[in-house]
Amino acid sequence: MTGYVARAVEQNNLLPELFVEPFAGGASVAIAQLYRGLVKKVILNDRDPLIAAFWSTTFFDTDWLVEQVRNATVSLETWNRLKAQNLSGTRALAFKCLFLNRTSFSGVLTDQAGPIGGQKQISDYRIDCRFTKETIIRRLECVASYRARVAAVWNLPWQAAIARVKRMQKQGTLPCTGVYFLDPPFYRKGRHLYKYHFDHSQHAALRDYLMQFDEPWILSYDSCPEILSLYREGGMRASQVNLIYTAGQGGKKGSGKELIISNLPRMVSELQMGVGRKASKAIPILEVQAAQENMDSNAAVLSTRHQRHRFKDLTRLKSRRKMAV
Repeated sequence: MTGYVARAVEQNNLLPELFVEPFAGGASVAIAQLYRGLVKKVILNDRDPLIAAFWSTTFFDTDWLVEQVRNATVSLETWNRLKAQNLSGTRALAFKCLFLNRTSFSGVLTDQAGPIGGQKQISDYRIDCRFTKETIIRRLECVASYRARVAAVWNLPWQAAIARVKRMQKQGTLPCTGVYFLDPPFYRKGRHLYKYHFDHSQHAALRDYLMQFDEPWILSYDSCPEILSLYREGGMRASQVNLIYTAGQGGKKGSGKELIISNLPRMVSELQMGVGRKASKAIPILEVQAAQENMDSNAAVLSTRHQRHRFKDLTRLKSRRKMAV
């Protein structure tokens, strides 16, 4: 997805100073824009206080988080304690998010998610198999090096986050030219993958908002009839992207389809992504075509929901936005 968004911005001759993710999740797309020098500032927002606290601490309290990782006892006892605790405070929530993401099945942070290896720890993959301390620390420090270009990290509903951006732009405290990347909870299986999932009315409310939103935006969804039906009424443009993702702890790779909807005049084609024989045009949502890309995970910190793995298709994937360590 990171490559797709970068190419879409380039193809539409946009020169955004601000990149906004109202559903930050793993924030891989925003971080990639910083890494590639495509934007001056980013704003990350997520309704989940764990995720918002994680990103805030990663960027603005890095040394503390690194020390927690270095001294962490990666065990089932620690997992059970953190899972049961009703914590408050940015630091405590940040470490809980990181620890549970790295030690829970597919990185899912819902109440129902269990530990890697199960409570009996008899699996080939134990609870510490993805908590490689030096790798996590290296990636935390890499991401944190862009802190000067992170305008804010918020824990707000998506509507409130966008409203705050617009208000700050009018006040002159944020750049006026921006692009929004929206990666809301997937329509199908969302309640299994997100603590703050959407029902149909919330998906429809997002659609209604975007139909009248005049800022450049790109929307990522699971490719399913319900979402196609919601957006076809507005005659929106769409591409169907074949994502390459890592499935499970064994490192095996699979693929799945994801729907990209946007108000941008031009959509990215297969040929422009370097995977197709013929260039596809921006076409009506009822006639989506495929494009394929490789996931850029060099700066990844959080994993699935945000990396969409360990599910057989995108109706069983999501996290997400989207980052396996």
